[in-house]
Amino acid sequence: MDFPDLTCCVLTYKDAQWGALTLLALRDRVAYSGRKRFHIADGGSPQQHLDLYREILTGLDYGITVSPDLASQLNCCAENSGEVWFYALDDFTPMAHIDLTPDVRMLLTYPDAGLVRMGRLAFYECEGAGTGFPHGVYARMVAAGGLHWWITDKARTVDPYMCAINAGVMHRRFWDAYGPLPPIHPHRPGEAELVWARQYNERPGPSVALPVRFGENDQSTHRYNLEPIQHLRPLHGEDYENGAGKWAST
Repeated sequence: MDFPDLTCCVLTYKDAQWGALTLLALRDRVAYSGRKRFHIADGGSPQQHLDLYREILTGLDYGITVSPDLASQLNCCAENSGEVWFYALDDFTPMAHIDLTPDVRMLLTYPDAGLVRMGRLAFYECEGAGTGFPHGVYARMVAAGGLHWWITDKARTVDPYMCAINAGVMHRRFWDAYGPLPPIHPHRPGEAELVWARQYNERPGPSVALPVRFGENDQSTHRYNLEPIQHLRPLHGEDYENGAGKWAST
């Protein structure tokens, strides 16, 4: 199979610590059988942050756009990508090697799927969830290249936050169905999450898929079993209100 170019996008704003860590991980830990390029969607960081990102990507194919809010940053990722792209907020960091080729192969094979969600669902944290789907999530399992995904049943699933701005592999058909996002207040990025989820829930189109190869996150011991992409930013009360958790997602 010939694979289209994959654009690895980072959405970041005034936090070079996380932005650089995630960008380095996308450069060094994310494998892909096709051509990989990069795009940084920045919310208005100081010039030295942008210079650091450029240094990390020296000699590679990349672009940088500066946008006023998180919704516009997501729009810029779509505008600067081709058929498929991987997007990640600046603290959703690949902590282990991950090959995104299987996820793109699955999206090219199953047209009813449009997004492989790399962030955990809330029910992964539910004690005793077992093999059932709490919160009214229904899906069918599919295989591609020896791996498996759950493709969620959009008509039956009632969980309102299946579509989220955290990390994922997106096909153009998903964006054509549910994007772009309208502008939001720059200091209320959480509104972008709500708008993105609402547009997904209210419009017809392809579904979100969940990779079976991701493990469950054990919050009680802070051990990450098989999840290669981890949400690293700590969220603690006052820090969150002051902006330390500005990219926190559902």
